[in-house]
Amino acid sequence: MKIKNLYTKSREILFISFFIQLFFPFIPGLHSPAYADTQSIKEDLAFLAEEGLVVQSAAKYPQLIKNAPASVTVITRDEIKRYGWRTLADLLKSIQGFYVTDDKNYSYLGVRGFQRAGDYNGRILALLNGHTLNEDVYQQFFMGNDSGIDLDIVDRVEIVRGPGSALYGTNAIFGVVNIITKEGKDINGLRSSLEAGSGSSNKGVLTYGKTFSNGWDILIDASYFKSIGQYIQFTEDIGVPVNPGGITDNDGEYAYNLFYSAKYKDLSIQVAGNDREKQIPTAEYYAIFNDPREETFDGRYLAEVKYDHSFSEQYGFMIRVYDDWYRYRGYYPIMVDPLLSITKINSDYSVGQYYGGEVQIRLDFDNWNKLIAGSEYQKHKVLLQNYDINSSAPVLDNEVTFDLFSLYVQDEIKPFDNLILTLGARRDQYIRYSDTFSDKTTPRIGVVYNPVSGTTFKVLYGEAFRAPSSYELFYFDNVNLTAGHAKPETIATLEAVWEQTLGSHLSSSLSAFQYDADDLIEIATDPLTGLLQYQNISGIRGEGAEAEIKGRWEKGMEAYANAAYQRTRNEVTNSELSNSPHVVAKAGLILPLSADKAYLSFEEQYIGKRNTYPQDLPVDPYMVTNLTLTASNLLDKFEIQASIFNLFDKKYLDPASVLPAPIQQIPQKGRSFFLKTNYTF
Repeated sequence: MKIKNLYTKSREILFISFFIQLFFPFIPGLHSPAYADTQSIKEDLAFLAEEGLVVQSAAKYPQLIKNAPASVTVITRDEIKRYGWRTLADLLKSIQGFYVTDDKNYSYLGVRGFQRAGDYNGRILALLNGHTLNEDVYQQFFMGNDSGIDLDIVDRVEIVRGPGSALYGTNAIFGVVNIITKEGKDINGLRSSLEAGSGSSNKGVLTYGKTFSNGWDILIDASYFKSIGQYIQFTEDIGVPVNPGGITDNDGEYAYNLFYSAKYKDLSIQVAGNDREKQIPTAEYYAIFNDPREETFDGRYLAEVKYDHSFSEQYGFMIRVYDDWYRYRGYYPIMVDPLLSITKINSDYSVGQYYGGEVQIRLDFDNWNKLIAGSEYQKHKVLLQNYDINSSAPVLDNEVTFDLFSLYVQDEIKPFDNLILTLGARRDQYIRYSDTFSDKTTPRIGVVYNPVSGTTFKVLYGEAFRAPSSYELFYFDNVNLTAGHAKPETIATLEAVWEQTLGSHLSSSLSAFQYDADDLIEIATDPLTGLLQYQNISGIRGEGAEAEIKGRWEKGMEAYANAAYQRTRNEVTNSELSNSPHVVAKAGLILPLSADKAYLSFEEQYIGKRNTYPQDLPVDPYMVTNLTLTASNLLDKFEIQASIFNLFDKKYLDPASVLPAPIQQIPQKGRSFFLKTNYTF
């Protein structure tokens, strides 16, 4: 790897964080036994997980964050509740180094300066209780009302930065996000939730959870969301025929979610389903502007049965089987003859299904060596269609089937009480998928050193990949787009992390990273046919630093502040990437107004200047303020919450992709409010 100038662009944030971490330990009154002194993950594991000090996703088994071979953030159920986040996108906006782009159809996650406008979320691996959420056609991770996840039933969210392919395979390039749900005992009854807000949005949720006398723990959650959206003012020319700016009200959305989980001893079952319909106000793919017929439908469904048993403290075994479905349909009204007002509706239709299973064994040799090894098999089937409504001749009708077989192993060695060495690797074999590749091997190395109580240093190296999606390889019409010809994208990341406990209330982290990503898949012109084609075009280098300090005090007071400085450049042209802010900073504060009854929370989120693609038009930096008031137990088992997002009505834009939408910048939401009530019967 190239590692020169790793810290050159990051010296200011490094200096500031270094000063903070040196200064705080000398403040009188902060010293007391810290939670970082806990020696065993088995000691009070439930309490530690509730406090956000345990992570499962970094190694596929529970471990203290300080021992995990990764930079990790855990968001707890209390933070989710008191900050008033409505969707995963809201939650992820608060994470250090993360930023979210919204094209008025989907939300997209940027990490460490990388999020190409127009890409799907295929470079982040999302999990639901360890089950993959990225769908099988575009590899997209849904974060809005299309996610199918009600945050009220989420116990915690684990964010593991850096390459994760050594354990999880494709898509885990920049990190892994694992959403872990509550159990029935956490609800202990029937709960009703009603929500109303800006854009005539309404949401209703029914949740039932209970642990029965026979040992079964059941959780059922069902919800419905509806919104007419917001009026959006465009300043650019948009649509075909061209509309010189204008106001659109074509922003409606509907969503239905269902989640079911059941646990009995070592056996667990989860079933989830989501349908979402969204109108598109941006005239994507040169559709008619402000035509209510332009909309998309997404459906995501999964079922899993898992058995996870520990025969003793030294030996464990896990087996799971699953079935996943995804379906997509898009309707795009196209102007055929402006003079005669003749239009047509073009439709995209995609279905992706895969089923499979995983077997894993765990060995723990007297707490000095932990070894896991596993194998996974998947059978994939994808259907891609495109056609004009009322036309007998489809433009595209392509069916793809392939198999994926994987092996992985990871060994955690503890030669000394304060030193942990983690070595891991995974091999993924794609069968009958592409003529450009068949297999990929990804390694991982981590060194974790605890010189004194409360101080942890980590040096991490990992490689990861993203296999081209079925859409990128097999979606073509031979008129504008030809079949893709791409091999997997790859990334190699080197990272150094310093985690410091500052007394009994404060903790901080500082990390510096550098990554080289090669063979990025982009759309370009095929030299043989002159048509557009997905190809391996470019390589990039990213480098930067991230810092965060978090505090937690008695009576529920919490605070955090984080910042990231990053630079990402094309290694051939040396140009900066589009939609890549140099600075991302956030801060939050939870104030208890009345212990266990009322909380007031504030959040500030700053995103630096970004460029659009391909014209490098600057999108101005912005800062938004969010405010939430939560009141619990005012009446028996009754809660009420009021939130205002973008409190000061900041006008800001997100970069758009030129390919799907004929505009460069998309206006974002102004001030919006939500009122929510919960009642448990």
